[in-house]
Amino acid sequence: MDLLEAVNSNHGLKEKLADIEKNPFPETPVLFAKIKLLWNCNLSCKFCERPPVKKIMPAEVVKQTLVDLLSQGLIKVHFSGGEIFLHPEISKILKEAVDLGLQVNLTTNGTLLTKEMAKFLTKTKIHSVSISLDSSIPRLHDKIRGKKGAYKATIKGIEYLLKYRKKHPKIRINTVLFRENAENMEGIHSLLSSMDEKIIWKIIPVDSADKNLHLDRSQAQKIGLKACEWSLLQELPTNLKKSSYKALSKGLHARGYYKTHPCYMPWLHTFIDPLGFVYPCCMVRGHIPSLGNVFNQSVRDIMKGRQMKKIRMAMATGHPLEICHKCDDFIEENRSLYKFS
Repeated sequence: MDLLEAVNSNHGLKEKLADIEKNPFPETPVLFAKIKLLWNCNLSCKFCERPPVKKIMPAEVVKQTLVDLLSQGLIKVHFSGGEIFLHPEISKILKEAVDLGLQVNLTTNGTLLTKEMAKFLTKTKIHSVSISLDSSIPRLHDKIRGKKGAYKATIKGIEYLLKYRKKHPKIRINTVLFRENAENMEGIHSLLSSMDEKIIWKIIPVDSADKNLHLDRSQAQKIGLKACEWSLLQELPTNLKKSSYKALSKGLHARGYYKTHPCYMPWLHTFIDPLGFVYPCCMVRGHIPSLGNVFNQSVRDIMKGRQMKKIRMAMATGHPLEICHKCDDFIEENRSLYKFS
């Protein structure tokens, strides 16, 4: 279920969202949650800035958090890392989440996606699996991901999933787009098309302070023009639709959208890191104090806390955080909800 469907099926919710400028603190369900289970990873991607913390979230804390969120309307959870298949209790966590009746999605780099795990994901009825692939050229993908053999292992993982899946899980391929692999987008699409026409492809502009990683004008324009030919592409990132070099060079992926429109995520979504700290979304982590911690507070209390009220008030009155202008994670969802409400 997508965000629009979820809002529409929740009686009175769209009216509350339409009125947040006048009433920033309505009772709203937490429909979606993203939980990072650990920061640990078996790769060293050149654009990744993972914290050095090695603590993982125990399965019992994950389940209790999900039960808490279920009482607040949760319908979908997305698990990520680090690399989630390094978590020693990952099978238990995934099965328990599905057994709770949730739509379960996950992200992996694919290198640890074995034949047995592919069968398990299918049997457990995981809704979707997002796998990272940054080039159709083995040497380049390995260079980007910081480990020789990463490409071969990831392709094998995708093949296992294609072989054993039934209706689900859906297979999504995430490609982080930056200067070094920009010329290979056509090659990635061709590779994925040859594997399965039902694969969903997503291009994610690099989020990094290193300007040397950002696309140049000609690369942005070329991708913007060619993207309409890529049938697997879920949607072209907002900042490539008009080839805005200025926005790209500054990493302003929202292209000013939140200067005049709200982001509804503080009312509908939550993000929880491996240490249990809660935020409205993953983008603001490290830029604001956490809303609270699930190890010693209920999510319900956290969502009603002073820090969350402060975030909602800022967004409702047209004063988003500066970091919000660098985020395009929910642009299309927010645009649809704005028209919808």
